[in-house]
Amino acid sequence: GSRLSMCQMCAYLVLILITLFQSLSAFDCVRDVPSTDFLFQANSFIEYYDIDSSTTLEVQIFNADKLGASNTPLLFIHGYTDSRWSFLSTVQCLNIGDRAMIVPSLRGFGDSQIYSADDSTFSIQQFASDLVVLLDALNVETAVWIGHSMGSWITHYAAGADSIKAHVESIVLLSTGAALDIAVCDYVDAYINESCPDREFVDAFQEKDLIAANISAAYANQVVRESYKVDLLPLQQAWYELCSFDLAPSYVSTIAVNTTIVWGSLDGVTPIDQEFVDTFTSTTPDVHVVADVGHNV
Repeated sequence: GSRLSMCQMCAYLVLILITLFQSLSAFDCVRDVPSTDFLFQANSFIEYYDIDSSTTLEVQIFNADKLGASNTPLLFIHGYTDSRWSFLSTVQCLNIGDRAMIVPSLRGFGDSQIYSADDSTFSIQQFASDLVVLLDALNVETAVWIGHSMGSWITHYAAGADSIKAHVESIVLLSTGAALDIAVCDYVDAYINESCPDREFVDAFQEKDLIAANISAAYANQVVRESYKVDLLPLQQAWYELCSFDLAPSYVSTIAVNTTIVWGSLDGVTPIDQEFVDTFTSTTPDVHVVADVGHNV
């Protein structure tokens, strides 16, 4: 088949989101490092929110003046080794003017800070709980949760958890599944049992992810540089959590909000999984497969 241009891919994502939202404004799609003008324009700012006594989240908010508006904000949740930067080109591409977009770096990732840790510090449940505290700090009752890879499992969990699901209006799951394949877990385990984060691993892991037409070297390098910031402890604990986390059909079947699932056809980390789709019995997911794209869909 023909290779999608990056603008076609961004337009495709807009078509997916439009099934959940009333309307989206026009966008200018450039899959490159977002411009300084875009990152720090008047309707965007970076803030740091204390989640608890040991955790501060780095958060970029676009269209903050719309946080109290009737249009539900979008909450973007990045994947393993990543940060808010992973979604910034997507946000620029969408350029939605009528709703706020909240783009955090999870605890231990990007420039978010963690001052003490225990065995539950980097659990899926803890990540989700942090995001609820963040929404509360922003006076946001409910959001559309858009999660990629590890972020999709956080989103899954939030949509079904009794203590959190009231904060979830609908979900978009990018590069997802019921559980990680044991071969993928073993591949990563071999790199993160070192005394310090392995840059060879980061380079190889991100190269495996960044399969798509017209992703600039500058943007890919920025994503990789963000991954270099992650300390060994969150790398290890978050990964072990992911490899032990399994969304049982009985849990998935309780998720009743509107659900969209997107995979890349070349995804070798979380490949297309129709059996997983079939476990959604309380809602019918809208499933999309983007051709010639890997895990970074």
